[in-house]
Amino acid sequence: MTNARMVRVSVVIALCILALYFLSPIITPFFLGALLAYLGDPFVSFLKVKHVPRTVGVMIVFLLVIVFLSVIIFLVLPMMQEQIVLAIQKIPAILLWLQNSVLPWVSSHAHINDYLNMAALKKELAQHSQKIGNIVSLIIKTASHSTLAMVDFVMNLILVPVVAFYLMRDWPKIMQNIQAILPHGSRTHVVSLARQCNEVVSAFFKGQLLVMLGLAIIYSTGLWLIGLQVAIFVGLLAGLLSIVPYLGFTIGILVASLAMFIETHTFLHVVYVWGIFAVGQMCESMVLTPLLVGDKIGLHPVAVIFAILAGGVLFGFLGVLLALPVAAMILVVLKQVIRHATAA
Repeated sequence: MTNARMVRVSVVIALCILALYFLSPIITPFFLGALLAYLGDPFVSFLKVKHVPRTVGVMIVFLLVIVFLSVIIFLVLPMMQEQIVLAIQKIPAILLWLQNSVLPWVSSHAHINDYLNMAALKKELAQHSQKIGNIVSLIIKTASHSTLAMVDFVMNLILVPVVAFYLMRDWPKIMQNIQAILPHGSRTHVVSLARQCNEVVSAFFKGQLLVMLGLAIIYSTGLWLIGLQVAIFVGLLAGLLSIVPYLGFTIGILVASLAMFIETHTFLHVVYVWGIFAVGQMCESMVLTPLLVGDKIGLHPVAVIFAILAGGVLFGFLGVLLALPVAAMILVVLKQVIRHATAA
């Protein structure tokens, strides 16, 4: 690839990113639909090999997605709501422990008693915790204040499966058409680059997300076995935050240790918590990550944090969701550009 062509490609990519930025308010359902189609295409292709028509295969994938979402809505969400309410109700007890145990020691060294009114803070939180009701109904009530917001939400909810259905059904044709419009001279190089990006993205969605799920199961199960009342909440929180290196482990062990000490008032049970998180870290480093992800993503922890923050600032929740695979793809492209520039 000549320098002039590299410049043209870079300009096209920059314009595409700029267009995505300005279209971000309306492009979310299309991205989510494309993401669902991308994740479902391997299974549909597998069914196609088994002589199942592609349209029928897409319907089977949608049926599995509906079953999965139904399980989450009817089983997981009520359980999580109960755990979140229980965790919030423990805040006054945590503040009381801080006031009676931690602050006396800290104030003797830093003299900060004059700046913290823990009793007033505890009273306010206790009053608000009594008002916590059904989280789902609260969200619906808040959203119903804006008719436009509700219409936008419903339209996005309808668009995502519609876009996903057509993209998943016609995925091979779409890929063939994209290859057909590529310049003949650079087609082989672009296809090779696309395959490398696909390997990276697959490693993330098929690997990193499974690692997060595995850690959530390990933490939740272990904390439940030692009797922590908010085990599921803390385990899922630590698993989800593990997308950022060491963040899930740090937040999870701090929250679990504090909650366990408040419940039992014994340091031995806190040691049990530390043991569970140590087992989780060993499973992640020695089993889950090598087996499910390997070194295909290749992003430094600092790059991971920056990518997630940048994605959130630019594109909101969708940016956070797609930050790591997009950053990994950019890294693949940059490596190729540098390799060709060096060779030239």
